[in-house]
Amino acid sequence: MEHGVSGVLRSTIPPVSPVAWASISTGLNPGKHGVFGFVDREHRPYSSKNIMGLALWDLLARARKRSLCINVPFTYPPYRVRGAMISGPPCPKDEPSTYPPDLKDELKELSYRVDVRLPHGGYRGIREDAFVKDCLSVTETRAEAVLRLAEEFKWDFLFVVFTTLDRVQHVFFGRALRESPFYDQRGHETLMSYYKTVDDILGKLLSELGDDTVFFFVSDHGFEPLYRFVGLRNLISDFLARKEPRRLLYNLVARITRELRLTGFIKKVLSKIGLLSSAYEQVEGNVQPGLGCVYFNRPEQELKELIGFLTAIKDKEDVKVFERLYLKEELYWGPELRKAPDLVLVPRTGYEIRSQLPNKFEDIRPVKGVICKTGTHMSLRALRGFLAIYGPGVREGFRVDACVYDIAPTVLHVLGLPVVEDMDGEVLTKAFEESSELARRPVRKVRLRRVKRRSARRARGGCGSRSSLTESWGRSMMRLA
Repeated sequence: MEHGVSGVLRSTIPPVSPVAWASISTGLNPGKHGVFGFVDREHRPYSSKNIMGLALWDLLARARKRSLCINVPFTYPPYRVRGAMISGPPCPKDEPSTYPPDLKDELKELSYRVDVRLPHGGYRGIREDAFVKDCLSVTETRAEAVLRLAEEFKWDFLFVVFTTLDRVQHVFFGRALRESPFYDQRGHETLMSYYKTVDDILGKLLSELGDDTVFFFVSDHGFEPLYRFVGLRNLISDFLARKEPRRLLYNLVARITRELRLTGFIKKVLSKIGLLSSAYEQVEGNVQPGLGCVYFNRPEQELKELIGFLTAIKDKEDVKVFERLYLKEELYWGPELRKAPDLVLVPRTGYEIRSQLPNKFEDIRPVKGVICKTGTHMSLRALRGFLAIYGPGVREGFRVDACVYDIAPTVLHVLGLPVVEDMDGEVLTKAFEESSELARRPVRKVRLRRVKRRSARRARGGCGSRSSLTESWGRSMMRLA
């Protein structure tokens, strides 16, 4: 960017939305905010109720500042904030939920939707033209809602996420890169056209939201082409079969059942004698695969054996499948570490981990005219997200690389507020012009006692009596989008 700073924004490991957005909004690593994927150890989906600590809009409420929070993932159910909140995906029935509640009626007038329409099976079975049209409709309506609410509400901080960019790249990213075996001109032009639409929308937001606004443009992760799915449950079943001979028979029967599509009656019989398990049941009571992770409640020595087994896994082309395997202690720190998966797997570029597949591996096979997933974000390459900052006091044409943990403390500094000591990121002071007030302003820090979930809900109201913390933060009318 010529008129601002830009660079790489390093994501979390794994680089998936629930984990990364929780870190962006809180400045905390997953070991402190407690979100490690889409679902927890018991397969319960994460929601706004699960995030520990305080998000930016919660902290600003304590400082008597107003926030507009629009479509941030995992803010369902919405809760009372000083300002307004439109929950982001996932939401029941894909319908927006809001605070205040009557804001939902206004969104209906705009035909506002949380997300694009996808079948239960994911990115398949929809004509390309219909999918693109739907993505454009959701994107443009979201932009319209942002501008309308920014005009109606008083705000100091506006946080909006355009999730359709992720959906479009999942379909077209692998078809837009010349290095990909799925490259085609139509896919490239479709993705470039959508980028142009988003760019036009951002240009309008820049012009409409005021010259005194500092803008942060962030992505929760990067992207990469997708070539092959990997069935983690399949691999772990093979590992357990080596240790438990009886499971060898289970694996054989389960595979025959899938391939021959046996009737429900036969499945019930096999299940009764312990030789069949649903793809969504546990591989073993104390070994639970997740999306790129494993919860492991067996002896430590067996975990080491599993790591060795998975490290050596190769696909049919004799290529190693996993780039890195991490113990949770290597990635996270904090009071929520006990809830983290015991093992986090990073596949090689172009591979995506799935919970269960008919076979261990499944190649991507695009069908002309119908959407197919050709983009993913699971390898170390996908850690390279995007960051840009633009506005008064921000350097021009300067490059600054950062981590997702750095966004929240930098936002607080821009707004004239102290940084919470427990945050794991730093204020990006190099992003500001040396002569600017933002650069001259000292970075202040304040200590907050750890907020448990119940007290966090109360703190998020933001309408109670002014606390000593609020007094220490002072007042600032700097607006930030």
